[in-house]
Amino acid sequence: MVFILIIEISCKKESTSSNSSTTSNTVVTKTAEFSCTFDGISYDYLEGKNNLKSYGMSLPTGDFASILMDTVKNVNRIDIRIGTMNPFFVSNSDSLKSFFKTGNRKYSKESGVSNIKGVTIKFIDNNSNTWYSYSGDQTYSSFHIDNSSVVKNSAGNNVANITATFNCYLYDGNGNSKMLTNGKFYGQF
Repeated sequence: MVFILIIEISCKKESTSSNSSTTSNTVVTKTAEFSCTFDGISYDYLEGKNNLKSYGMSLPTGDFASILMDTVKNVNRIDIRIGTMNPFFVSNSDSLKSFFKTGNRKYSKESGVSNIKGVTIKFIDNNSNTWYSYSGDQTYSSFHIDNSSVVKNSAGNNVANITATFNCYLYDGNGNSKMLTNGKFYGQF
């Protein structure tokens, strides 16, 4: 009985590895991660540690979000959004490849969850204070997509995985600003 089970597992592994090396239908299982320095404190978030779970989604407006959420406190520790893409083309892998191509992106001044024209970052620090990129000037800030790939997720939908490096000013609701530096992110949109 054990011998038969080993053969079945072995066959499945061979099938999976041959698909992943030749097609874009690979299901990527790399863990989402985010790190930065903010207000002199180093942050390092990794999906699966400290109750963190990642979510990537495309919104009906054509905006994309990638979130690392603390499932115990029910708060999004980091929320990165990139928009706007015509929602009609969201499921097309060529359109996603073009939209998430490597290079620099501008920060958006629009807030909210839809129709942003660039990148927005929402970050919650260790003191549970919420900070936003769209609440002030980003003249000397940068957001660079270093690597991107379009793959199938576990539901069979096309998604974009990106690696990005960035720095920006973040603002709270009281007029305070702080610099986020050495930002690194890997996540799914």
